[in-house]
Amino acid sequence: MCMNRSLAKAVSVAQPGQTIYLRGGMYRPTKPVDITTSGTADSRITLTNYPGERPVLDASQAPQGRTFIIQQAHYWTVRGLEIVGAGHQPYVCESCKYNIFHRLSIHDNRGTGFTLRGDATIGNQILDSDFYANYDPGGRDADGLSIKYGSGAGNVIRGCRTYHNVDDGVELSSFDDPVIIDQTWSYGNGVNRWNLATFGGSGNGFRLSGGTARPAVAHVVTRSAAWQNGGYGFTEAGNSGTLRLTNNTAFRNAKDGFAFFYAPATLQRNLALGNNRQAVLAPTATASGNSWNQDGWNDAALHATDPTSAEGPRDEDGSLPATAYLTNGKDSSVGAPMS
Repeated sequence: MCMNRSLAKAVSVAQPGQTIYLRGGMYRPTKPVDITTSGTADSRITLTNYPGERPVLDASQAPQGRTFIIQQAHYWTVRGLEIVGAGHQPYVCESCKYNIFHRLSIHDNRGTGFTLRGDATIGNQILDSDFYANYDPGGRDADGLSIKYGSGAGNVIRGCRTYHNVDDGVELSSFDDPVIIDQTWSYGNGVNRWNLATFGGSGNGFRLSGGTARPAVAHVVTRSAAWQNGGYGFTEAGNSGTLRLTNNTAFRNAKDGFAFFYAPATLQRNLALGNNRQAVLAPTATASGNSWNQDGWNDAALHATDPTSAEGPRDEDGSLPATAYLTNGKDSSVGAPMS
């Protein structure tokens, strides 16, 4: 166990099986943090908030031209941290394996909130975390959460919210292996909330691109929702892979709810209402049991169209807030369960 007010020092001396606790309060580090020592499958290294306390890392005094936390290590559990104010990307994990990122809050930084990238990016889990209000001065590149420029199987995003970012909520770009996204909400992205003169964010809720070596990648998205984004709700962004989307909801996005112009995707039991077009699919796509395949779907089928409860605080255990938003009384097997 290590309790240290210098995060950079603590991670530099941590060994497999040890835990670094950060006490609650505001930290203003002046140095970047490099995580290079790996744990093992049997002896993970843990970086976590002290029980019942919330540490906030204000990175505004760290060097502004480089990423605040760069991790190149495996078998870590990083939990309960809040990161704000970074002048570049706040957290990047490069070619990382079997890490768990849990209950993070990364917001108001000048770069993508959290990024996994590099070859041999394998078996990482991003869970119950919020990535929001991140932007770049150019107004077009900062996403909430990104897995890109690499390869590796078994990466999972679950129980997260990505919102009010300048570009996309969740971005999968030039990544050669399938990513699983489950029970994740993405909303209000791609809106110029900073009055940036050069704003040009795409604002997709979920951008499910293909890879570089393997352009056709079969990402899987289940039980997730995209609402009031400035772009598409869910889109393949040129990916020609056999993506699978099941029990998702797209609501009141500025562009199409489900935009799969090229992909032979499989879409089942998804719900789309109030978008520019509900679904635009390639001729090779397979769609069944979706709201647009049936009659009688409109806003009146929804129990609630006010997102306030869904956008509010998480439950005490870190899970998504309880909400009736976007649930429906017509056929509960269609759309995201929102629970």
